[in-house]
Amino acid sequence: MEVLPDSWFSILYSAAYHYSDDTYHAMPPRDPQFGALDVPPPALNPPVHTAISQDWDDFLLDTFGVPITPIAPIAPIVPTAPRPEGLRVNVLRRSTSANSAHKIYVDPFSTSFISRMYSAQLPGARTPGTQLNNCLRQELDAAIIDTDSNFITSYLFPSSCLPFAIDDALFTKISTPYTTNNGEERRAVWNNIQYQPREFPSGYTEIATAKWFNEIGEALAHYTGKKIRRIWSHRNCEKPPGGYDIKRKPDIILVNIDYHSKLTSVNAPSDWNFIQALCEVTSQEKISRRIIDTINAKSYILFATQHNRRFVIALALTGNNAFRLTISDREGQIRHNETKLHGKRPSVLFITILAFLMFGDDADLGLDPNVVIDQDGRVQKIWVDNKYFVVKKLIHSVETLIGRATKVWVVFAEDVPDKLYILKDSWIQESYVESEVSFLSKMSPKLEGHVPKLI
Repeated sequence: MEVLPDSWFSILYSAAYHYSDDTYHAMPPRDPQFGALDVPPPALNPPVHTAISQDWDDFLLDTFGVPITPIAPIAPIVPTAPRPEGLRVNVLRRSTSANSAHKIYVDPFSTSFISRMYSAQLPGARTPGTQLNNCLRQELDAAIIDTDSNFITSYLFPSSCLPFAIDDALFTKISTPYTTNNGEERRAVWNNIQYQPREFPSGYTEIATAKWFNEIGEALAHYTGKKIRRIWSHRNCEKPPGGYDIKRKPDIILVNIDYHSKLTSVNAPSDWNFIQALCEVTSQEKISRRIIDTINAKSYILFATQHNRRFVIALALTGNNAFRLTISDREGQIRHNETKLHGKRPSVLFITILAFLMFGDDADLGLDPNVVIDQDGRVQKIWVDNKYFVVKKLIHSVETLIGRATKVWVVFAEDVPDKLYILKDSWIQESYVESEVSFLSKMSPKLEGHVPKLI
């Protein structure tokens, strides 16, 4: 066995040794290259590691077919801030020297998988825009699919899940002026003869585009009787939302209507935790590299701040009256071909997108319905195995756009608050579904009480 993934060794070492850290409270020095924590100097009284099993090598040989001798004491990693500023993964390899053929040494470099997770290595608030953009470009390399509207209408926003029917009758209605329940006269928003908007947003400015989106949404609500759940806002086009160290200013954001009303009443900036979708606008005729980079960066931030986020939807509009949809998830990115908003098919597609974004369920926008969010936008409880587990605290989160994006919480069942569990959530490739659970299961018979038990 040439390489052991770091998670395997963590399990094996934890099962083989206890450590006591009663005397160790000092913060170890930080590695300037990786932003991780080095082992503490001897003077700090590091934890004492005590072996549990005397026949550890024999057990490992029986279980995995290879003897492994754990290296001598490893200090626990102590976080210096609620959000990690960097990432360092230890790769365990057998030494190649003749004198240490059966020893294991710690290589302080990332695994080949982690090395592709460029965004996980970002240094937080100190990240300049070019560094973030370059990281995400490399991470998304070879993980982008360009597609046509068939993907959107068949898989992402299927007609069977539409909030209301989008047909000729609807286009005829929204091509007609109407009067609101408050007696206000509203102009038509569409031209059902040319199958395009009656007017496009003036200059494709943020304020004009947000207003244009909302006018179309209001007309749809009037003629379908459906209540608008989310509206578009330009409030962060000049001031970054709060809630994250990396500062970026989305042109237009989609937020719940109640949340928008609350912000408007106190004139407060929004928080990344409550942004549902994004839109970038430009007066240029084509989607530029800058637009692509900014969508990538803001999608990354949404994943980093929203622990219930499954995928991110981002629109882009150009001065050529064209639109483009980008969907990002943990495997990669799907980009809809840039489409001019003229004709029946593009019109149906565009209204379909707005219908789902402004009227659809949270799950339609990429939010996990099994996760309950509190009023501060934090994970409150998670539905697992037909019951809710209340979150006590988040103890681990890998902030990355692509990859497993593992998150670990300390939780307790709603009806049993005094019994704590570890709840782990991660994205796993279909071709690699084994996890530490399979190894723990093999270890449990001989190390009962010393390794975690899967519930």
